[in-house]
Amino acid sequence: MDRTIDKFQYIVYEVRRRLEALGRDEKITGPKRGIIQKIGDSKEPILEKDVSTCFNLRKSSVSELISSLENDGFIERVRSENDARCKHLVLTNKGLEAYKDGLNHLNEVQNDVVQTLTEEEQIELNSLLDKIIISL
Repeated sequence: MDRTIDKFQYIVYEVRRRLEALGRDEKITGPKRGIIQKIGDSKEPILEKDVSTCFNLRKSSVSELISSLENDGFIERVRSENDARCKHLVLTNKGLEAYKDGLNHLNEVQNDVVQTLTEEEQIELNSLLDKIIISL
């Protein structure tokens, strides 16, 4: 049974390594890329506390990451029209480009990972992974 966990860990390690290779060119770390993806994926305005909750990070850590992304021109903080105390996180053009690049790279990595599986096996794998996720 412990071999199954080893295999999971290896897959996670390889996928993470390939995804992080994308950020090296732009000096975007994994957590920063995750924040960019969260903002880009969201249909609703995102606040710092949303990022903190989503990634289970301390507010101070999130604040540092967001400040760095802002200084590097990937995001900006925009005051809420409804509440001046709230600042929404918004992707800049540079951030939107990084988001799109990240999605493309994610799709490439995903395709690389599952290319050896038939369509039926991919469906079965997704079903099994969903079952494991629910059990956690």
